Amino acid sequence: ESGPLVLMEAMASGAAIISTDVGYVPTFVKDGISGFVVRNSLPETKIIDEMTQKVIQLNNDRNLLKKMGERNIEIAFENFDIKLFHKEYQQLFENLLNEAS
Repeated sequence: ESGPLVLMEAMASGAAIISTDVGYVPTFVKDGISGFVVRNSLPETKIIDEMTQKVIQLNNDRNLLKKMGERNIEIAFENFDIKLFHKEYQQLFENLLNEAS
């Protein structure tokens, strides 16, 4: 799996994302552009504080919230299309078969 399914679904629905930088999240969520990414290496209380501040920021700046949501729809349809996944998996399997022969 290339990333959390819930992240892809949220982006496709036009939600702004607030997440930590775990796994593939930073690949899709661009900090300050399509959401906010908080460092997972921070102490837990600091992560909670930063995420809370980002929620408040988006609540107070509806224009930014809307822009991030619109950008996420674009990102989702550019990156999470089923045809794209099919093509990438097909290429992966072909490469693996070629390596095995």
